[in-house]
Amino acid sequence: MKKILNYFGGAFFLLIGIYLAIIKKEPHFYSFFSIGVFIILLQVYNSISKRHLFNKWKLKSHFLFWGGLIITSIIIDRAGIYLNYWKYTYTTIFDELFKYLFEWAVAMAYIMLSFLIGFNIFNRRFSKKASIILSLIIFVTLIGIITEYINHFTNSWTILSMPITNSKIGSYFLIFQTIGYWTMVLVPLIIYKYLDKKSLK
Repeated sequence: MKKILNYFGGAFFLLIGIYLAIIKKEPHFYSFFSIGVFIILLQVYNSISKRHLFNKWKLKSHFLFWGGLIITSIIIDRAGIYLNYWKYTYTTIFDELFKYLFEWAVAMAYIMLSFLIGFNIFNRRFSKKASIILSLIIFVTLIGIITEYINHFTNSWTILSMPITNSKIGSYFLIFQTIGYWTMVLVPLIIYKYLDKKSLK
């Protein structure tokens, strides 16, 4: 019953996010979208993994995990804006608060989950190294394309340029959809692994 409620709750937030993006053209669609995808992927991961994410974590570990993501998000985002890699339609402190809490921190967490799900699936047949590569190329790239596709309805954020090359496939920046999203796996994964190791002691 709990699993069904989790999927239902995740789908509810996800559909609100999609509705706000496609119909209302609301920039903060991504807050609802991120929450929905995170809930769904967390349930999927916990269903296929031998050990649940955040298993036996205390409040302090959760605080450090999400706090670490928020701080890192601010640093990455401000650097990206300064380097003219992307821009937003946001103008108020309220917008910024929503952005870093839900549209960066939660988003990085669901990107991490997409990687972990892919790794768990591939690792049943392939080596650890191959599973990491396949998960990044397939699962993380796919979730990145879906995210960017929904964003194109409202342009909550707009990618302006990228380092190395500005090559595109359609309207998608090649570097952002690959290396950009793959890098966003590392931040939450490193923080999670460190705190999870501490929680086991």
